[in-house]
Amino acid sequence: MEDSVVSKVERILVRIDWLEDQNGRPEPEIVMDVAEYFDTDDSIIDDISDLKKEYTETVKTSRSLKYAGEKKRKEAWSMCRVLSDFTDKNKFNIVNIAEALARDLEISARNVKDFLDFGRWFENTDVMDKVSLGHYRELSERAERLDKLGLLGVEKTWLLDSAMSGSLRDSKKYRERLNMVIRDGGTA
Repeated sequence: MEDSVVSKVERILVRIDWLEDQNGRPEPEIVMDVAEYFDTDDSIIDDISDLKKEYTETVKTSRSLKYAGEKKRKEAWSMCRVLSDFTDKNKFNIVNIAEALARDLEISARNVKDFLDFGRWFENTDVMDKVSLGHYRELSERAERLDKLGLLGVEKTWLLDSAMSGSLRDSKKYRERLNMVIRDGGTA
């Protein structure tokens, strides 16, 4: 993952709630603890306003993710990257980000997690239509462990090579392979 990701420890805790606007439509609002508010500098009001605008734009850009299975993989990945960049690179730790995005994108919180991981762990060059979203999900779920073992890049290459050669099996078989690679530390 990129170095520009802001550590969650350094970030200000906020949550997204919804209030009705003057037309009765729900609108996202950024909420933070009062003590946290008084511990920050005066620019926090502008920062919160910017966060709300950025969140709204991110949702607008990614709204069609609920149809990700019907999209080209690179198109789906680019929307996922917008989501992961938003959540990872701002100065706020949105404690209910999966719930908020699930509500506003009309998808499950599980899918939000999968999409965030897809955007975080893969680059444009790692994505091709011959690889199902299920395969990317299996690799994303194990990416951190593979990365710690120094095997994530190797596994990405294996995945793409297998898809290109036509030897890539279903995602359940791929999950079994990944679990074996992790268990054996890459010596399999």
